[in-house]
Amino acid sequence: MEMAERPARRTLLWQAGAASANRPSSIVHRPSSMDTMLIVDDILLFPMRSILWIFRELHNSVQQEMENEAESITAELSDLYMMLETERITEDEFDAREKLLLDRLEIIQERNEQ
Repeated sequence: MEMAERPARRTLLWQAGAASANRPSSIVHRPSSMDTMLIVDDILLFPMRSILWIFRELHNSVQQEMENEAESITAELSDLYMMLETERITEDEFDAREKLLLDRLEIIQERNEQ
């Protein structure tokens, strides 16, 4: 009789171990109300963050374009001096175009100082 009880005990212990393996562990992370609030905040603030990102990108591209404009005016002045030296333009044409370019360059430098 004792022999019959032992296999039954082993079977019961094995079944208890298998059953505990199917139970959810306390280590498993369950979303809390705080996690849910953070997700809701992200969803609600997404349009605002997107608009701010767009404005930042626009600002950066405008700044870069303004820097490139100053460089292009300087290159135009260089070409203008070259055209004067090779006598492709007259002194009067040179003076008029140089004045326009220098005025534009001055405006850009004033904007950068502000």
